[in-house]
Amino acid sequence: MVSLLSGAALAKPATHKPAPKPAHTQTMKSYEGTLKSIDAKSVVIEDHGKSESYFFGKNYTPNPKLKTGSRVRLEVDKDNRVASVQSLQK
Repeated sequence: MVSLLSGAALAKPATHKPAPKPAHTQTMKSYEGTLKSIDAKSVVIEDHGKSESYFFGKNYTPNPKLKTGSRVRLEVDKDNRVASVQSLQK
């Protein structure tokens, strides 16, 4: 019995795979709202009359310059831990 398959036929064709995104961009979500309260462990924002509370990640230290009532953007990781809080007012 003669084999019709050669080594070249067994090789898989080269396929292009896009480079994976960095880990911090794969899972981050951002939320915007009015800062209601902030302390050492959590932050509360309100948007369209709905308040949401988020806990800080273990490596995040809150910015003491943030003032309640100001507009902020939260970057939250996949575990709903705050990675950053940015003021939207100039």
